[in-house]
Amino acid sequence: MAQAAPLNLLEPGGGGGSGGGGGFPIQVEHDRKRRQFTVRLNGCHDKAVLLYEYVGKRVVDLQHTEVPDTYRGRGIAKHLAK
Repeated sequence: MAQAAPLNLLEPGGGGGSGGGGGFPIQVEHDRKRRQFTVRLNGCHDKAVLLYEYVGKRVVDLQHTEVPDTYRGRGIAKHLAK
């Protein structure tokens, strides 16, 4: 499985936009046993999660994403689903 390219995010509450400053790369982790993809945000305390189930040999149902409020609207769930 190909690994997703790192996504550069701004610090929570930092305002987004193209003003730069405070960005940090994130890495998607795949936990096959729990059937989830995870991104750790702000060190290890905050995390975004995508849960999935297999519905066939080659079909995966992406069931739910959860992103902490302070990180919403930054494309993290979209990045998890890639």
